[in-house]
Amino acid sequence: MDAAARKAVVDDWDDYILGMFYFILYSGDSRIPASLVTALQGYGLDALHYCDPAVEGRYGLQDRIYTRDPIWQLNAPFKLTGADISNGQAGLRSTKTVGYSAYRYDQHDKRRVAYDDGSGMALWRQGVVGGSNASLSIAAEAMQGPVTGAQFLYAPSFSKIFHSNARMEFTLTGMGQSAGVYASLAIDGGVPVPSVSYPTARAAILAGPYSTPLYIPQS
Repeated sequence: MDAAARKAVVDDWDDYILGMFYFILYSGDSRIPASLVTALQGYGLDALHYCDPAVEGRYGLQDRIYTRDPIWQLNAPFKLTGADISNGQAGLRSTKTVGYSAYRYDQHDKRRVAYDDGSGMALWRQGVVGGSNASLSIAAEAMQGPVTGAQFLYAPSFSKIFHSNARMEFTLTGMGQSAGVYASLAIDGGVPVPSVSYPTARAAILAGPYSTPLYIPQS
């Protein structure tokens, strides 16, 4: 897809959203609650966001569609999956921890609602899907390519379920710091990243110049 085709997709996306708002506000359709129209009148484009649109872009609107998950991800022999989340810290398959996350980092409160779905009681829940303390230790093997030693921070060897629980800024920042330490030690030692001693890397990560050391639990 070339630039013109991408722009056409973004324009169509913007037109749909803006058209929906315009229809609600000004169509006078009797099916639209008056309270919704009144509430929507209190909203508008943020004057501080997207003030410098790209060429042929629209002021106040993104010039690209937001993508939450990476399309391409590292597929290493060691992959963290939803099973690792369910097993929690007690079920760690590697203690070479280089990062840590929990879904609550994204300010998602755990919510559970019991309701009758017509066939008996059902349970709906949102938020943490993981172990008892809702924590996720991230192993070096999932961040590092097993051969070249290339390091993948936002697209590591995670399943989509694991990635959804580990895509937080705090986690990515910690993994980035760990990756930098590994790269430095690999260069100094003249070895590929996967050959760097984890105890050596861990000590350097924890000794980093932060007011609070990174939290990289091994159990």
